[in-house]
Amino acid sequence: MIRAVFGRDRVTVMGHAGYAPKGQDIVCAGASTLMQTLCALLAGEEGTKSGAWDEPDGPRLAVTAAA
Repeated sequence: MIRAVFGRDRVTVMGHAGYAPKGQDIVCAGASTLMQTLCALLAGEEGTKSGAWDEPDGPRLAVTAAA
């Protein structure tokens, strides 16, 4: 399952959709594309940080902005 956690100044998305095997899942591809686009759009903004991690239950992407 893909989980999105929204905070006042942070968005974290993690997990795997389970629609298809890893590497073939179109649902995960869509979620990853949206988060990567958000990271790219905010990359030049002052006070914004983003990161990606590979975890056992799937990738984790996070974006944090200055409050």
